[in-house]
Amino acid sequence: MPKPERRRLPWEKELIELTKFDWLTAVGLSHDHKHSPLQLRIAIGVMQHADPETKVAWPSQQTLAQYAGVGDQRQVRRAILAMCDSGAISRGRISQLDEESREKVTRHKRGVAYRLNMYWAFEVLEASTKPLPAEPMQLKKAHIDRTTAVLSDRTTAVRHTQDYGSPPYKEGTLEISEKKAGNEEGSASTRETPASAYSVASRGG
Repeated sequence: MPKPERRRLPWEKELIELTKFDWLTAVGLSHDHKHSPLQLRIAIGVMQHADPETKVAWPSQQTLAQYAGVGDQRQVRRAILAMCDSGAISRGRISQLDEESREKVTRHKRGVAYRLNMYWAFEVLEASTKPLPAEPMQLKKAHIDRTTAVLSDRTTAVRHTQDYGSPPYKEGTLEISEKKAGNEEGSASTRETPASAYSVASRGG
């Protein structure tokens, strides 16, 4: 039985091969939108309503608000505006669409339609395959110096806070624990602790 052919990843496709799902992947990779959960949810709503062939969607703002889980449609408008500014989508009246796209629309012709920009998605996907530039040595050194300064500014109490993740016994503590246990049981300890310089001086006085 022949091995099934591996499915091509979005950034391995040509522009003409991209689907609306690849467009959504590009939105998630875009620096303009990946840090905004609201914009990502709005993008999901737009993509779900987009026609697979024309890449045109016509959901209402109320529907997009339900997809995003928000009650204020002003948040939807801000997210749509952000995607228009980045070039991810273009917005216009349904009546201004070409005849092929207008025939796909199932709602009244006076609403707003959104077109997924597949060329924008192609550029974002292509850029995602390039490695990020290395951090300049000046910035790396500044980060190290800043970390050292923060550690040096810590108080003594913070620097010497007990490490509760360490083992319960360390070298030299077993004898003290055994002696304490013996004293609690009322038995005399056979180990003698060395006299401190203070106690010797007191007895001599």
